[in-house]
Amino acid sequence: MATSTTIRRSEPQRVAPTITWPRTVALLDSDGAFLTDVDVPGPAWGGQLLLGDVNEPSALLDYHFGYGGRQVMLGLDDAPIAGWLETCWGGSGRSWWLDLTE
Repeated sequence: MATSTTIRRSEPQRVAPTITWPRTVALLDSDGAFLTDVDVPGPAWGGQLLLGDVNEPSALLDYHFGYGGRQVMLGLDDAPIAGWLETCWGGSGRSWWLDLTE
């Protein structure tokens, strides 16, 4: 047996903003100066935020090893993230991440 009812329109509902990954964001030095654009493949986990593709790796190498700078910020629209720039060389290339625990 089928019943029928009228469909009532409801008030618009608030929708939580959706964060999509990966995101391309600006990486800034401790003074807020632009270093390079980086891809962030996902949210932070275990106190680390992994960085994916780096647009200008030479800028990060100069900042990290030449200038000795490690404190950086990701220029996210909603809330910037500050951390310490870390890197290591693996068999297939250099990996970069932000340490958020220091």
